[in-house]
Amino acid sequence: MLASGHSSPLHGRIVLDGLGTHVSANVMEAEMMLVSPALFLVDVALQQGVPAERAEQAVLGVLGDLHARGISPDDLERALNQIRLIAYAGLRSNMSLARQVGGFSVACGDARFGERLLRAIEG
Repeated sequence: MLASGHSSPLHGRIVLDGLGTHVSANVMEAEMMLVSPALFLVDVALQQGVPAERAEQAVLGVLGDLHARGISPDDLERALNQIRLIAYAGLRSNMSLARQVGGFSVACGDARFGERLLRAIEG
């Protein structure tokens, strides 16, 4: 919700405002979730000459705005659509399916967690 797509808040504040060339926000990779399950990462590829502190303040500003106003129904629907897209894209090849199943198996203890997640979203 924060960084996926051109209309996301972090993309607008980092990329469109010229602070960076790319921004992503993710829960830690599946392999590391067992070590630190609550770790949430925001990754910014800065434009040359932009101080990291400036991007950090921009990220904290977006997070503060989200905390103050909450998640709108439109934001939630956009985030759910992103989850659906990622889940279905993971079924395009045997390799991506294997990564998805393996990741869920390691991170969640259930290789079929993706199916349950999609049912919960649709439910």
